[in-house]
Amino acid sequence: GYEVFGVVRRSSASYANLVDVRDRIELIQADLNDQRALVRALRSCRPHEVYNLASVSFVPMSWEQPVLTAELAAVAMLASALDGDPASRRADRAAFERLPDALAQALATEAAARSAAAEQASAPGAADRVVVLGRGFEYATAREWALKLKELARVFADPYSAADFEHGPLALIGPDVPVLAVAPAGAVEPGMTELLERLRDRHDARLLVVTDLPAVAAFGRRSLPLPGSVPDWLRPIVSIVPCQLHAYHLTRERGLDPDRPRAIRKVTLTR
Repeated sequence: GYEVFGVVRRSSASYANLVDVRDRIELIQADLNDQRALVRALRSCRPHEVYNLASVSFVPMSWEQPVLTAELAAVAMLASALDGDPASRRADRAAFERLPDALAQALATEAAARSAAAEQASAPGAADRVVVLGRGFEYATAREWALKLKELARVFADPYSAADFEHGPLALIGPDVPVLAVAPAGAVEPGMTELLERLRDRHDARLLVVTDLPAVAAFGRRSLPLPGSVPDWLRPIVSIVPCQLHAYHLTRERGLDPDRPRAIRKVTLTR
């Protein structure tokens, strides 16, 4: 009973992967990076539900075309465009304009990410399994970091919301299980700070912390800095960068090729 619309890029001219459903959906040409096109698409079809089904599982392409960054920015721009307050939209635009500088600062953490990866790879068992923590907006960052560690470095990386983590999985942690945490300033900072302190003091956890707060960085044996000028609703666009750099260098340290992950294809068919 649904009337279905699909958003596709102009570059996807053949739509070969839609052949089985092409006669049952109406295609709208737009790009996730084009805010105006997305707004036009939403206004034209006025959907009750929206699903983002775009994905890239071909890892070499993902280094050249950072899909996660583009999608996060597109969703943020769409949310801003739908805000009815002109003053809020002006403030949002100013925040967007600061993103390139923030991303440049995040990229400057590569040396620290390489060093943390080298230490982790050299410690017995430390590169075999890890727990990745985040909360609020950064839960998505934790999940993406864990995914890159799995598909590139072949690490059993288990992502958790920091809140859920305390209800059972905390029992897994000891000196032999590294904990990677994304813990910037913001609304969830107090809870993350309390958890990191507990992991350090009671569990002797091997902590790697991604944060813009020196006091929180001090909980980790290693830390990767974040710029502090990004609002929390945009910060995942920036905070994923040090995490991706860490996953890349851990892959190299383990003697693996990040451009040739095992058993991953460009297109994954599911039924």
